[in-house]
Amino acid sequence: MLPVIFRRNAKNIAKSVPKQFSDSLSEIELTKWLSAYLVMAKTNESRAKVFAQESYYTLL
Repeated sequence: MLPVIFRRNAKNIAKSVPKQFSDSLSEIELTKWLSAYLVMAKTNESRAKVFAQESYYTLL
């Protein structure tokens, strides 16, 4: 289980994602993805950037 702060931050970010991107993902899926990103960003910044870039293209 992710720490509450990561889940809360991810939910807030998910709500601010432009509609064009959020249409294809449910809020829960987006929150899970963002939570994973936030965890990686805290532990390994370069790995988080790669994850974000690869995931961005996968999500489109």
